[in-house]
Amino acid sequence: MPSVPVVEISPSTLFSPLPLNVASPEAVLATAPELPLGTYLVQFFLLTGIVLVLGIFLLRYLRDRLPGLALPSGGSRNLRVVERVALDPQRSAYILAAGQRQWLLVSSGDRVTTVAELGRHDLTPDFPSAVEKESTQREKV
Repeated sequence: MPSVPVVEISPSTLFSPLPLNVASPEAVLATAPELPLGTYLVQFFLLTGIVLVLGIFLLRYLRDRLPGLALPSGGSRNLRVVERVALDPQRSAYILAAGQRQWLLVSSGDRVTTVAELGRHDLTPDFPSAVEKESTQREKV
């Protein structure tokens, strides 16, 4: 069985800086140390793994903090979440619609509580203009 040649590479060879006064790519290649293919593969897989792990943690962090980033769960014809507001990292308030009816729900961990059924007068579609309209009516009085 033929023996596989072992190439020892020192850290100073791997991380030695290239000269800054090099003018052509050929000169850079001439001064760069030749590394075996296995070194490049190990670096590639190591960096790819680190990027994937960081990406997973970032997506989980953003999913909890930004509700609009949540992926749709297949959708429903009759039931939809109209709005969600995070009260804190463990609690959220939802407006849930089924047909023409709407409810205000609060979820805390694995528990969901119905606060109230909402009517048309409870929801204001254009909140800033409604506040402005109400403030002008108060000024007239």
